[in-house]
Order: sequence, then structure tokens, then C-alpha cells
Amino acid sequence: MAKKNTYFICIDGGGTKSRSIIFNSDHKILKKNLQGSCNIETNLNESLLNIKKHISNLTANLNCPRSEIILSMGLAGGRNYKSRSILKKKFSNFKKIIISTDGHITLLSSSLNKEVDIIKIASINLGTGTTVNYFKNKKYQEQISGWGYLFGDQCSGSWIGKELVSLYLQRVDNLIPEDPVFKDIHKIFGDRESKIYKNVSSLDPKKISELVNIFKKYIKKSPICKKICRQSLFELEIIIKFLLNKKNKEIIYLSGGLSIFYFNIVSKKFKKYICLNKIDPLYGALLMAENKYLREHLFNDIKLIKI
Repeated sequence: MAKKNTYFICIDGGGTKSRSIIFNSDHKILKKNLQGSCNIETNLNESLLNIKKHISNLTANLNCPRSEIILSMGLAGGRNYKSRSILKKKFSNFKKIIISTDGHITLLSSSLNKEVDIIKIASINLGTGTTVNYFKNKKYQEQISGWGYLFGDQCSGSWIGKELVSLYLQRVDNLIPEDPVFKDIHKIFGDRESKIYKNVSSLDPKKISELVNIFKKYIKKSPICKKICRQSLFELEIIIKFLLNKKNKEIIYLSGGLSIFYFNIVSKKFKKYICLNKIDPLYGALLMAENKYLREHLFNDIKLIKI
């Protein structure tokens, strides 16, 4: 049990933005903060800067040494061992530092819903990327999504954005017909191929994923957006069926910036098995801070194909 003078800084770092809360030992929220991306695998320096800003803003006017503060973070790219080691050295003056993934703390927050036993739940985080986490048993959890693994990122904002850019380039080359969505994309990239490639190459995944706002704007009148939607929804429903039929899950929680969008369009046959996770993932980070969490043991870490 944490001592009464212990504070908890919890950070939920996604590919596009990051949020944080500082709790006192009674779990009272003292302050909240919002910053940019915290993907420690794709941009460690940017993430480090944003983490420092979180800490600075949360601890301003707090008369408490860092030796009495536990830092608990669920970060995009949080499985990157080298980046985690660097962060632990940078913040070694805290009482304790825990680093996990944003998918892990989202799953932990889902466990607080209490509808069923935690072994029967799964969490799908739909944002810049797609992460799917669930409890394997009382000791371990698994993750089954991400580039190069059992399932991909095809329901994510970055995948949708890349598809729009790819199709726009085809339109510039007159390989596909005109479409309403290209009107807004043209405003961003122009119609000169060399300029488009230059602009695309300078964009990181979080900028590409912001094109999802254009995608949602034209979803009802753009054949291309409808096609992309069918592809991404098909991927999501494959994941849902896998969790229900192969992993025997009973409730699947959707989280992240695209969760409401997908919840509204998913097939009716899945509606009774999915729901929106209304508990902030930062409470999952708080569970980690108090050692009330299961070990993060991931399916991805097993080499399925040996070359």
C-alpha cells in the first residue's frame, strides 16, 4: 500500500496526442494535462519532451519531491526496450517509474467495468494505430495486432490516411476516376506529383492519420471512402470474431479516437458483444502504479515463423 504522502503521475501516450493526470494517495485528481505525441518507438525525442512538459505542468506549485512521486506511463511504442531504458534513466529520481504500452493500460482500465470476469474481456484501441489486448489468464495478457503480426493496422487512422494518399496519387496519374474526397485532399497536397511526394514524405504517421477527419466528412458521398470503410470494418470484424470464437471472450471494449465511429457501423450481430470503454485508460496506469496489474506478456513476442 502506498504511503499517504505518495503522488501518482499517470500518462497515456498515443501516436497523435498524450494525456496525463496527477493523483494523490486517495486517488483524488489534482490536475490534468494535454500534450502532443508520445510514441517512444517512432520519435523518442519528441516523446521525451512531451513527458517532461506533462511532469512540469502537473507538479507546478506541488510541494513534493520527486522521491515521493510514482511515474506510471502507458506509451505508444512502449515495448521498445532501448527507449524504455533511456526513459528510466532520465526519470530515475522518481520514487518508482513504470513504463508499459497504451494498449496495456487501456485493457487494465477495461477491467474496472466489472461486467464479467477479466479473463472474459478484451480491449481494442482504435486510434492512430490499432492495438488488441486481452487477458490470457490471471497472470498474463496477450496482444494480437500491429504491423507484421496476426492482425494489422487496417482499422487505424494511419492506415486510412495512407489509403487516401495512395488513391489520390493514382487519381493524379489518371488511373482512377474523380471522387468528392479528392477536393479536400487537393487543398493539402496540390496536384503536382513532385510536390505531393515531397509533402507525403515529410508527414509522420500522426499527420497522415489526421486525414481520417476528411474520410469521415465524405463517408456518405464518396465511393472511395465507402470502399476504405468496408475494408477497415472487415478487418475489425475479423478481429472481433477471432476474440469471440477462438479466445472465448464475452465482452469487447472499444477505446480510442475511432471507437465511436466503428461502434456505430459494426454489424448488428456483434452489437451485444461490444461496448465503448467509458473508463479513462489513465486509471489503468494508476492500477500499474499501485502494483494492481497483470504482467504484460505478449503473443507478439513469440516467433511464429522461424526463417
